[in-house]
Amino acid sequence: MVRLHLLSGPNEGFVHRCATRLSSFLEHPLLLRSTSTEESFKLLKDVFAAGKQADIILHLPWATSLSKWNSRWRHQWGHEGSSPHTLQSIVVCLCTENVVSQLEKNHLIDETSWAARFVESLETASQIIMDQPCEQAAKLCQALNHKAELQSFNSIRPIQGPLTDVHGAWAALVNEEKLPPISGVQRFLFSTRRPFDRQRLAAWLREPLTGLIRARGFFWVADAPSIVAELCVAGSHRSWEPVGTWWIGMRRSHWPKDPAQIARIQEQWHPDFGDRLQAIGCIGLNCDPVLLKSGLESCLLSIDDLGTQWANVAMVPAPFSD
Repeated sequence: MVRLHLLSGPNEGFVHRCATRLSSFLEHPLLLRSTSTEESFKLLKDVFAAGKQADIILHLPWATSLSKWNSRWRHQWGHEGSSPHTLQSIVVCLCTENVVSQLEKNHLIDETSWAARFVESLETASQIIMDQPCEQAAKLCQALNHKAELQSFNSIRPIQGPLTDVHGAWAALVNEEKLPPISGVQRFLFSTRRPFDRQRLAAWLREPLTGLIRARGFFWVADAPSIVAELCVAGSHRSWEPVGTWWIGMRRSHWPKDPAQIARIQEQWHPDFGDRLQAIGCIGLNCDPVLLKSGLESCLLSIDDLGTQWANVAMVPAPFSD
């Protein structure tokens, strides 16, 4: 059986120090370092094939997307009962000096921005190790990831897994979960049924957005009403992309057959807009939530803009008739 601890961080030297320190607490430590996702899975496959018991500490390069790596692990070896090997923890090793400045770095790293990789990594972590105690760094980490265990280097202890599902605070907001309050941190869900105007939203995203460190969720624009789009703001990083199709944009024959799923769709159905909605989790540090909400609302089509063209269009033909 293999127990795996995954380590990454922007400072390779500090990650190595953390890996060495963590290994001293493990019964059968094996330190591995890879240069890519493909190489890391090959290394693991070789260890698994040897059939030995091991506590692996795997050092991944900072360019690696931890969320995508975790998804691949779950698909390949993470199904409960299908493998004797467990992913115990995903650890981000963080040097706290000028930590907030990481959010302003725009240069590309593996086809995304440094800021986006930094935020995504903190959101995916089950354990965050800081080189020294730092209130500002701790607040940033807790704002983005309310489930991660924070430790300083001098008090490192390995997490006893296996790893449970980890997701960022933005996802908790979108799912309307209650989050613990943090002084100086503002978190809210922007939710409405009216569509965004594409040009207004693009213009808003070019503004400074002072204090906003994370905004992520799903939305739709009036000129592409069938498309589910995902918004991603991570510090200075801003992007959106299509990720699917609203149920109202699909043929009824392509809907799920499960009555419980149909009931959930019907429960959320709007007579004008169907299942379309804006659901964006927003997180700020010492920001003005009222100003941010106002900015997002200014990107929506107004009641006058909508006119009567959308009235009851989601009810014709009757979507839930047998």
